[in-house]
Amino acid sequence: MPNVANALENEKILVLDQNEECRALAMSILKDGGARAFVSASGAQEAYAALRRELPTLLVMGWLEGAVDALDFIRSVRRSDDIPNRSAPIVLLTQRGRQSDVEAARAAGADAYLIKPISIRTALQKIAAVLANPQPFVATASYTGPCRRRRSDADYTGPKRRITDVVEAPVHDEALERERVALRSAAVDTLVASTRMLKSQDPQGARAVFAAALEVKTVALGTQDPILMSGVEQLTRYLESVGATGLLDPDAVRTHAEALRQLAELPNVNDAARNAVAAGLEKMVEKKLRQAIGASA
Repeated sequence: MPNVANALENEKILVLDQNEECRALAMSILKDGGARAFVSASGAQEAYAALRRELPTLLVMGWLEGAVDALDFIRSVRRSDDIPNRSAPIVLLTQRGRQSDVEAARAAGADAYLIKPISIRTALQKIAAVLANPQPFVATASYTGPCRRRRSDADYTGPKRRITDVVEAPVHDEALERERVALRSAAVDTLVASTRMLKSQDPQGARAVFAAALEVKTVALGTQDPILMSGVEQLTRYLESVGATGLLDPDAVRTHAEALRQLAELPNVNDAARNAVAAGLEKMVEKKLRQAIGASA
């Protein structure tokens, strides 16, 4: 077990929580572990700025609620190209104790999940373990964050993802695939419709597009479509960055939505074509964000 004493003395820690008392509690726990350097944030936008400006080496956060929730925030940090420390450990400290929440946070890119109430000693032991055993940082079309395969488990019966794993060819269920395509297409059609009248500096329109994009993310998750999820996350990333400002390019948003329609209508078995579309969307968003940064400089 890692040494808890002064485990955090060399870390700069960003503490993110919408509740002031929860931020104070988290910092109190961390000070008992030797932490001395803190950055505090009460919301996602403040935290994004702190990540870019202060370069923290550890992020301890509560479960954010609102337009950008905890999972959205973690994914956006992990996938960001302008956050130098995007691979820094992220620890969730929250009262939400459902297994589904733990699994969702891990899938988003969190390193550890601590459920309150928790003893100071236990919390510090778990945080010290995260710092002492950093996981390789991986980036794929569907996931960016610390490697989620930490050990071999002979009893594990879930999907195998290592390149060396031997897997059986999946059984393709055409009826199920048609149902999934229909669900994805319906959600993306709503998104496309929301972009038609979008203008630059249009807060109401931008929020409508963002809400429709979040619905596509929900459907992508429910239909087990990581490629569509990757594509729509690029759109929400762009909207979060430029929002309803004059830097928003409505035509780029419409083009992105139409490309998502193509992803939604292509069956999952066409992975090569679908991955090519998703990769193109990521390049387009990166280009647009660079242009926006240049325009605002």
